[in-house]
Amino acid sequence: MAAAALAGCSSGGSGTTSASGSSSPAAAASRPASAAASGGSGSTGGSTIGPSHGAGTASSNQCQTKDLTLRVLQGPTDPDNTAGDFYVQLTNSSSRTCTLYGFPGVELLGGVGATPEPLGMKDNWTLKLAQTGGKKVQTLKPGDASAAYVTFATRDPGASAGIPRAQVVQVIPPNQKTALRAKIFNVESGTYVTPLVLNKTLNVGPMDVNGVPHK
Repeated sequence: MAAAALAGCSSGGSGTTSASGSSSPAAAASRPASAAASGGSGSTGGSTIGPSHGAGTASSNQCQTKDLTLRVLQGPTDPDNTAGDFYVQLTNSSSRTCTLYGFPGVELLGGVGATPEPLGMKDNWTLKLAQTGGKKVQTLKPGDASAAYVTFATRDPGASAGIPRAQVVQVIPPNQKTALRAKIFNVESGTYVTPLVLNKTLNVGPMDVNGVPHK
């Protein structure tokens, strides 16, 4: 799914869903989730999440987790496709201008039961998913958004017993140690979705899209 697959106008700060799982696209801002860091990587409930990353770019005006709200947006999907994808979009909900640079840390929470648990995903950071050709500093004025593209292995939901589903996406912004959580919102169906997850690898691109156009 390329950026152009998400139709409509660019998002501002609205439409964020919290980790508690509000069913409305216009829910309150994402609730920060604690993620202790050690050696650059964060721990979330005992599973390892790839470290947030932005090599050599830490600055006094970089966006802090508390400055941001999260939406996870998915475009039209093919039920026969074996490649799932979504964008993690971070909106500057503060009153100051701040910057993002590099790769976010991404983890999926889900399972086969009712209570989402970390799935222990590993981040494969790759510039191949950069929509602009490489990492670029994203300068976000209040209300501006930036997004990173993420892909993973999935499958048709038929005969899916025992295969975990992604119920919540957890994101650590670049150069931060605490996370935001949101459900995956499919802009075609207008509903939250829980795709099947077939392996432990997430392919994560850099923060390089100036907001994702969506309905």
